[in-house]
Amino acid sequence: MTQSFSTIDFSISLIGAVGRSGFHDALVQSLRRLIGFDAGLVLHCRHKATPTVLHNDWTSQPRATLTDEFNYVFVIDSDTRLMISLHRSELSCPFTGEETNLLQSVSSIIEAAVIRHWRDLQPQLSGEEAGTVKSALAQAIGSFGRSILTERECEVAQLVLRGYSLKGAARLLGISPATIKLHRRNVYAKLDVSSQTELFSLFIDAVSSTTNHDEDPLVSYVARRSSLSASPPYPSRTAA
Repeated sequence: MTQSFSTIDFSISLIGAVGRSGFHDALVQSLRRLIGFDAGLVLHCRHKATPTVLHNDWTSQPRATLTDEFNYVFVIDSDTRLMISLHRSELSCPFTGEETNLLQSVSSIIEAAVIRHWRDLQPQLSGEEAGTVKSALAQAIGSFGRSILTERECEVAQLVLRGYSLKGAARLLGISPATIKLHRRNVYAKLDVSSQTELFSLFIDAVSSTTNHDEDPLVSYVARRSSLSASPPYPSRTAA
């Protein structure tokens, strides 16, 4: 497992790539930095249509040598799926249980980024602009929720955004997993979300609404939502 590239780095790298033409390449590259593998494939699949290859580096690893795999399938809409397949060859060790758990733990991060990328594509950023975006995202995570949540709830929300598990967050904050779970439930209730994926989606929406990265991005988000309609500041994000 690659220790130098944390789930925090992974989250920032992936969210910063949303809307860019190289998103799927960046996705595979970020996954490879998080946990090593030999070949990656990303397919865009629509009902009754030939799958579109969005990323494929299998050419350097003949398929006959690929002996272990890990797959993601994300639902974009009722007819569309994004499939990600990570493979290791016979020259590498199979994915361990710890590595599989790590890949599963970042699934919500990937899902939120994939859905946002396909739902609301933005113009491609230059390398310098992308670096600025990643820096702003790192700062925004630290400010996220401060206008609404308690200090402890902010800490928990930020750790969830950075990909920490209940046990990992509890260990870092020096409290029990049960207490982390309680704070997380309060965070979800106050922000009107019901899952980690919805929290990531709210974060991405909020960051997209602000130009002042020193303040809680929810401040600009709420103001924008209030100016567009008379609906509550946090409309339900639960899928029908």
